[in-house]
Amino acid sequence: MKSFLGTSFFIGSNGFALTASHVIKDAQEPIAALHVNPTNNEWHGFLVESVEHHPTEDVALLKIEKISPEPLFKFDTSLIHAGLDYFSFGY
Repeated sequence: MKSFLGTSFFIGSNGFALTASHVIKDAQEPIAALHVNPTNNEWHGFLVESVEHHPTEDVALLKIEKISPEPLFKFDTSLIHAGLDYFSFGY
């Protein structure tokens, strides 16, 4: 099983996301992804239903299933304060 990591962003409200085609060109089915809700720090999982690659540009359109109603996990920001050491990942 080959794993990969990349970023995408939602476009509209009909379950589509946009990413770079090279990020998922060699991905094997099923493709799972995470959505982070920045307003409440909840992480939700979903599966990608289909992928459409642009023929000449490095762009891919993802059609996703409905995001899981229950979060996989949630960060507790009440413990964060000035001067605290922390680690960040992603963009």
